[in-house]
Amino acid sequence: MKKPITPKTKVAELLKDYPELESELIAISPEFNKLKNPILRKTVARITNLEQAAKIANLQVGDVINKLRLLAGFEQMEIDQSSAGSFDDFNIEDFTIQESFDATPIINAGEHPMHDVIALMEKLEHNSMLELITPFLPLPLLEIGKGRGLKVKSITEGETVIKSYFLKV
Repeated sequence: MKKPITPKTKVAELLKDYPELESELIAISPEFNKLKNPILRKTVARITNLEQAAKIANLQVGDVINKLRLLAGFEQMEIDQSSAGSFDDFNIEDFTIQESFDATPIINAGEHPMHDVIALMEKLEHNSMLELITPFLPLPLLEIGKGRGLKVKSITEGETVIKSYFLKV
């Protein structure tokens, strides 16, 4: 029996269960071309679900899921578009950066910085921020930060530099 495709399906699981959908997923958005990078595929695809991937690509979650479901032979499903995460609106200049962490070398080495970033989140002092530098939007980490009561915001600086801020208030 085929595994269902839902917003919570991890990208790596989708590609393992439905390898024929890889080219279709890449065709949906140029953002998904990153799946061709074996390092990102090994790290990011394991923790990023389809809902997060759609948000990273600035696409409607329902459109992505239902296109993939249709191609895999499933019926379309009703998707709550409001469940996609959102960012907080705060002025970065109003707060102190307690720590800046460039996760790019870790990611490029085929590792994932999740545990390092969570440890840094836990050390944040009141009214201070963690600045996280990555080559892509780290949506799973942003959602973890929000789940821990932090305000989160990301700024794109070029094609391969994303600065994400985790604010403890």
